[in-house]
Amino acid sequence: MAFDIGKKRIGVATTDGLQMIASPLRTVEAKEVWSFLKSELSLDIPERIIVGMPKGLDGKDTDGTVFAQKFVDTFTKRYPNIPVELADERFTSTMALGALHQMGKKTKGNKALIDEMSAALILQGFLDRKR
Repeated sequence: MAFDIGKKRIGVATTDGLQMIASPLRTVEAKEVWSFLKSELSLDIPERIIVGMPKGLDGKDTDGTVFAQKFVDTFTKRYPNIPVELADERFTSTMALGALHQMGKKTKGNKALIDEMSAALILQGFLDRKR
């Protein structure tokens, strides 16, 4: 399971049982993420979670880094038995937008769709590096 953390929304992605292909799951309002996780994790416990860590082009922290780190800190307190890995998420939104346009999806005004796809790209990158 992977997360693209934003101030307002959090994109969520999962993978298949063989951990080959990442798929967008949904976008959750940031204020609802803990109730979503409580429900989702009562059904299935992931092997680990991957959290996209926003960085600037220069590799330094951004405003978004604060939200992502706060999410990680809270997650590890609430779910100490689920490992968390951080992933560089630079350019995932741009790549997600490109992929969605290639698929013929309309993205204007639908930032939630971009967040979901960004989470899937974060997870797919992790899965590819793991092989």
